[in-house]
Amino acid sequence: MPTKYGHLELLCGEGDEPDEKILALVERFLDGGVDHIAAVRRNVFTIPPLWRPIRIAVNNEGRIGLQFKHRITGKQEGMFFADDHSSFTTTLADVTDEVGQAPRA
Repeated sequence: MPTKYGHLELLCGEGDEPDEKILALVERFLDGGVDHIAAVRRNVFTIPPLWRPIRIAVNNEGRIGLQFKHRITGKQEGMFFADDHSSFTTTLADVTDEVGQAPRA
């Protein structure tokens, strides 16, 4: 999926197509005035610009996690959960089907 950080892989369970609720959760994570990816990166790494996000995942608890790759060494680190390292606290349980429209976090 394209982001301002480049293309990120989205891991979200089984099947060919992600669940609409998962897509809505990821859209909420990426949209808005707060850069949650940057907040996680700043919170986790000593020199944040050396780490680029490569993967977004939604786990079985409905939490968003991020995996990063070091720009020089290629070392991969993660999963770092957004609700532990940024102000984003919305989980999959907070997102309803498009018919119900839950309030945005």
